[in-house]
Amino acid sequence: MKFFKYTWLANLIFDILGCLFIAIGIHVFMEPAHIAPGGVSGIGILLKYLWNLPVGLTTFLCNIPLLFFAWKLMGKTFTLRTLQTIFISTILLDSVVTPYVPAFYGDRLLSSIFGGLLSGVGLGIVFFHGSTTGGTDILSYFLKRRFPILPTGQALLIIDASILLLSMVVYRDLESGLFGTVALYAQMKAINGIIYGMDQAIIVLIMSSKALEISDSVITKMSRTATLLYGMGAYKKKSSFTLLCIIRRQELAHLKEVILETDPSAFVTIAPANQVLGEGFRPIDSE
Repeated sequence: MKFFKYTWLANLIFDILGCLFIAIGIHVFMEPAHIAPGGVSGIGILLKYLWNLPVGLTTFLCNIPLLFFAWKLMGKTFTLRTLQTIFISTILLDSVVTPYVPAFYGDRLLSSIFGGLLSGVGLGIVFFHGSTTGGTDILSYFLKRRFPILPTGQALLIIDASILLLSMVVYRDLESGLFGTVALYAQMKAINGIIYGMDQAIIVLIMSSKALEISDSVITKMSRTATLLYGMGAYKKKSSFTLLCIIRRQELAHLKEVILETDPSAFVTIAPANQVLGEGFRPIDSE
């Protein structure tokens, strides 16, 4: 029971933090600049422009029918968690940020970049802790169910692109769509940075005649493990081991020192790993 209470409180705190970033991005930067970068919140921004309706409340009302479908298709836990996030977002946007935080009416490019980054950071925090803000996340799931061959990323792109096109019609301004595209790009970069940045690692392949010695040093000096891959060189037709290591980026300098101490002539290949799940990294069941 204590663990449940702690988890609920932690999720609540991160929901509030994430939704606060989203609310600031929308109210301070995107709404004044006539930028609607996709999502149900983008529809809310357009409806406020047309009929002066509160963005948060409009977004909440637009999500209600989607939540009924989510309950049926995605389950009770997902729906209630999403409902909590949407409710918090509505309260913060309409009752906290909009009345008390001044809007920015400067350069629209700055508005698109900072609006996208702030909302992306907020969405990243929400996603990272197992919730969503509803809207296009649910719609993309429906599209995926209806058209199984359609990748989820493309489903989201179709929805967001439709809202961007709609924004150009509503505002009667081509630049609104262009700046919305910039904001959407900044948003996605921020989301990926939050979700994958904390887990970013690198894959290191070490080809050396002393692969066994290097693996021992990796285990003893770095408290990491490695995998020995048996293979044969194509040129000399000589059998040897290749060492596969997965480490965090900040551990690379230490690994280079370990390799240099053992075999300065080793051949090393380094590649990014966007996310690593398992022992020594993020638990698999956290997904």
